[in-house]
Parts: sequence; C-alpha cells; structure tokens
Amino acid sequence: MMEYEENVIMYEKITEIKLSDEAVYLFTAPTIAIILPIRIFSDTKEKKELTDFLENKTNLTL
Repeated sequence: MMEYEENVIMYEKITEIKLSDEAVYLFTAPTIAIILPIRIFSDTKEKKELTDFLENKTNLTL
C-alpha cells in the first residue's frame, strides 16, 4: 500500500519558478521548493502549458 501526503499551497506563496532539464521547481522560500520531475509530463507541450499557467497565476516568469 502506497502512502502519500497532500498539501495545498496558494499561488501567492510561490516566490520563484525555475526550469531545468530534469524538473520544474516552484519555490515557496529560498531553500524550499515543490519539485515536478520532467517525467510527469507526457510531452513538451504539456510542460509548456503548465509553466504558462503558473506564470499567469503567479505573475512570475521563468
């Protein structure tokens, strides 16, 4: 049986968005980030849709 934990974070709490070859990082503090591995996206279009959505919601840019 897999256990998981779910947290809800308001978009306003995201202070920085970074993109690497391996993940999308959503920083909520200088040393705290939500890490979304690239492998979760079915293709680059899906990753782009998410990053565009996040940029719009947070008023941040990559």
